[in-house]
Amino acid sequence: MTRLILIRHGESDTNKTGVFTGQMDSGLSGLGFRQAACCAPYLKEHYQIAAVYAADLKRAVQTAQPTADLLGLPVLTDPRLREIRVPRWQGMKYTDIALLDPGPLAVWSGDIGHFEMEGAESVQDMLTRFIRALRDIACAHPDQTAAVFTHATPIRALQTFLETGSLDAMVDTPWVYNASLTPVIFNGSSFSIEDVSLTAHLEGMKTVLKGI
Repeated sequence: MTRLILIRHGESDTNKTGVFTGQMDSGLSGLGFRQAACCAPYLKEHYQIAAVYAADLKRAVQTAQPTADLLGLPVLTDPRLREIRVPRWQGMKYTDIALLDPGPLAVWSGDIGHFEMEGAESVQDMLTRFIRALRDIACAHPDQTAAVFTHATPIRALQTFLETGSLDAMVDTPWVYNASLTPVIFNGSSFSIEDVSLTAHLEGMKTVLKGI
């Protein structure tokens, strides 16, 4: 049995301002750095971490770094762990997106599992490359535990898919907290959710979605 601890990055500068970030390379806010620092001792105390992985975007790597430093491990980056790619919306506030693309934004808000837009990555395509990355990580660390620092939409999509078998109900799946832990188990062929959005380590510093 292999365990992957999925950790959403700490609060980013664009989370703080309510901007759609996607694959724009925003860094952590001051609070985000403090959230990241809280992850490291908790992960060391509660899990035997064999490897630290992160999406190759700044906010994920910055969240991973305190844990990697404490454990004496490198941060191994993988672009397949990135947030969803929606170039047209990146850097925009949701109020401006509503004026530009009211139809696609209505799907994003009301039926996110089926979100598709020309020039953008669909949620299904994002989930497919995310699962491939997780499978490769799990297979590289059989019967071990790895910390995987990633983003909100991939975790939300994975949780929905593992719990229901499709993305139909993704709109009903809450966003996980910044710097929260979502452990998943790989049994050699498939994944299952062990727990979702654990926040005991955040010491009252819980923040959730304002922008992805």
